[in-house]
Amino acid sequence: MKTTAGFGVFRTTQISDEDGTRRLRINQADKHVIIAAAVIEAALFGMTKWTSMSGDVLRVEAENRTVCYRVGEYQPERHGHVAERIDYRTRTGIMAE
Repeated sequence: MKTTAGFGVFRTTQISDEDGTRRLRINQADKHVIIAAAVIEAALFGMTKWTSMSGDVLRVEAENRTVCYRVGEYQPERHGHVAERIDYRTRTGIMAE
């Protein structure tokens, strides 16, 4: 995801092992990002094993960490939703850097 004015980056790497196993690593998870509408849709419909949605919370579970974002309003000009990283254990508050 590219940085958009006022927003950070959520960047992952998908790794394919020799045996065909696929793994996900979270490389960067800034506090305020734009989450692509396609990512939200994939989480809602269970299209990936790493993402899930519960209410307005998107949860991404990777091999190195778990990150949750509270998903906000859709911004059509950016084709995504404003999202704010929250503590995945309590699902409240912004985590400190």
